[in-house]
Amino acid sequence: MLLLFCVFGFMCTGIMLHVFIRLQKGIGNGAVPMILFLATHETGVTFATWGFLSVGAPIAIPFALQDMGFQLPLGASKGILSADIGMTIDEVKKGSTIKMKEPRLMGRRLAYGCGANGI
Repeated sequence: MLLLFCVFGFMCTGIMLHVFIRLQKGIGNGAVPMILFLATHETGVTFATWGFLSVGAPIAIPFALQDMGFQLPLGASKGILSADIGMTIDEVKKGSTIKMKEPRLMGRRLAYGCGANGI
């Protein structure tokens, strides 16, 4: 049923855009640049809107399913990461239970992201 609702919503996008343009032309706003743009690119705007919704749906679906009570197969936690702005790598390691690799070294053998030596 949810799938049918989503398909109906996708199809209404193009219809509502077309109705909007017709009504705007009907009240005399046909020469407004935005209405002219929408009228000349109606198909492209519809496809762009469908694309935007299609990209957002896979992001939103897992959270919607979780809100409906489904359990998602997520991996087990590997520990707690305690980090904040301005913390050195050593402070992060001391406050965290997660295992971390040594930071990569950049340029003058300074650890990247450590915030030490005025960097």
